[in-house]
Amino acid sequence: MDDTFWWLPPSYSEEGDRIDELWNAITWIVMVTFVLVQGAIVYAMVRFRRGRSDRRAHRILGNYRLELAWTLIPTAILIYVMVASDSLWAELREQRPSDDEIAVKIWVDAERFTWNIHYAGPDKEFGTDDDFDAPNKVIVVPEGRPILIQLTSKDVLHSFFVPYLRMKVDAVPGLTTELWFSARSPGPNEKGNYRSLDTDLQFLCAELCGDLHYNMMGFLWVVPQEEYDSWAAGYAPTPEEDD
Repeated sequence: MDDTFWWLPPSYSEEGDRIDELWNAITWIVMVTFVLVQGAIVYAMVRFRRGRSDRRAHRILGNYRLELAWTLIPTAILIYVMVASDSLWAELREQRPSDDEIAVKIWVDAERFTWNIHYAGPDKEFGTDDDFDAPNKVIVVPEGRPILIQLTSKDVLHSFFVPYLRMKVDAVPGLTTELWFSARSPGPNEKGNYRSLDTDLQFLCAELCGDLHYNMMGFLWVVPQEEYDSWAAGYAPTPEEDD
């Protein structure tokens, strides 16, 4: 998103846009609160510093309006953050697209220190004759279509993290976890190539899994539908292979 804070990578997914919207709102709330609180402290230090006045200190019993304000306003802010975060989490992690909506299903089997990528064929079922394996550490998906990735691990706990999509899900031995997204392409590079280091969206393991943990970096290529179809056709099994 164009209004993402400068220290964040750009978002290339609808889900990432929603997360950034909430992130930006919370960040602005924190920044404004910080400025107001620190400003009040500085004002009090200057206004009531020693030697400023000959007036003697005296006891006060409090100000109920101020006490209500600094109690109710933070409470309202926390309730907003809780409700907004919970509803967004439920939308992104519980409202799974139906099989009819999903364009591509991908099985990612993590192991030290690589990602094994396996695609379901047009029937969207794993374990059938039209499945195919893709190069390790490379995931290719069509732009703007719902994608489902199922994750597991052969050995230890890993974590599949795509910063540009704001997606991070653990790959757990013996369990299958899922994530889904609709990605946008960052566009072709100067040579018109969608598949290069200039336009790749990196994914990586966000869980320290051993001495070669740094090797668990891969690339997500988001390409037009026709280019994805051409790429998939190059890996799909032929009738001769099926026989």
